[in-house]
Amino acid sequence: MTVTVKYSNAYKDKLKRMKHLPKLSGHVISAGTMRTAMLIIKYFQQGIRTSSFNLEALKTMTIEGKKSAGFDKPETPLFGKGDRRKKDTYINCLRIKKLKNEVIIYVSKAKHWSGGITLYDLFIVHEFGALIKRGDTIIRIPKRPALFLAYKKYLGGRRADKRETSKQVRRVMIDYIHGGKLAHKMIEEIKTKENEFID
Repeated sequence: MTVTVKYSNAYKDKLKRMKHLPKLSGHVISAGTMRTAMLIIKYFQQGIRTSSFNLEALKTMTIEGKKSAGFDKPETPLFGKGDRRKKDTYINCLRIKKLKNEVIIYVSKAKHWSGGITLYDLFIVHEFGALIKRGDTIIRIPKRPALFLAYKKYLGGRRADKRETSKQVRRVMIDYIHGGKLAHKMIEEIKTKENEFID
């Protein structure tokens, strides 16, 4: 006696979607790399905005100067005009570049809003510290390594995040096999967010 198995259309649809999983998982992994870059930038900006990096405090004279210039948070290192301006402030100096197989974070070489220095040069001064000579006076700019600390924070949360990400990817793939829209929604959300950081 021969047994013939007849598959329902719904089952056939699931099999088709399973064939597309390698392609789909590629998009999710690629999006995960972009997510990492955006997360590091988010930590960089949050750490500056909230002073949670405990960077060396500004001198009283510097704070007074910023107060008289009308800065929102004159006592907060690296914040300057902060959220009042977009791409020409220190807090917004990091950009993302998508290459063929990777995503990199780099510092913009655009002019800082003050006009006297590029964001990249300013980053080198603040991240590593500098001695600046003006006539007979030497000014010490202490290092305030916000990007280093943002990356350190990312690495600290990476183990827990990795577990959460693999759960999320698994959930997205199961949803995709069953005809759901989670995967496409997730990819579209990431694409929308990443445009904020790409020149």
